[in-house]
Amino acid sequence: MNLKPGDKVEFMIDKQERIILAPSDQATWKKNLMQLAGSMPELGSNFDYKKERQEWDVKATQIPLG
Repeated sequence: MNLKPGDKVEFMIDKQERIILAPSDQATWKKNLMQLAGSMPELGSNFDYKKERQEWDVKATQIPLG
């Protein structure tokens, strides 16, 4: 986020009690998305990203071209 002196900001507190600064002219959908993204940090902790990527790579190479 690129804030400059004089920018209007909005102060928020997330669930981990961290102070969040956001430009006040930010769209509502974007504010909601940022709050949602930070609300479940443990969500992907048990997810095997490498295994998932390998499975996608295998499926992508099996698609006949043309």
